[in-house]
Amino acid sequence: MSSLSIDDDLDVVWGQAMERYESITNCSLKAHNGFTAITNDITRTLDKSKAGNRAKAQTIMSNMMTCLQKFGGIIAQAASVAFGP
Repeated sequence: MSSLSIDDDLDVVWGQAMERYESITNCSLKAHNGFTAITNDITRTLDKSKAGNRAKAQTIMSNMMTCLQKFGGIIAQAASVAFGP
């Protein structure tokens, strides 16, 4: 990885950050195109897991994602009221 300077464009810096993340985690950020894609990725990871508490982890993940989705809807609605036309 090359060193960055204040003259580097954000696209260059972000690209390098994504490459570094992918090299460390072996997981691509490009594949996550939204909430559903992230949820599917987590579900696939849990399905591959050999852990005995996999079902409990899936239930917790599902509940957490539902909560986040509802919270996001509430925030979006509040923002549209506060910053409406």
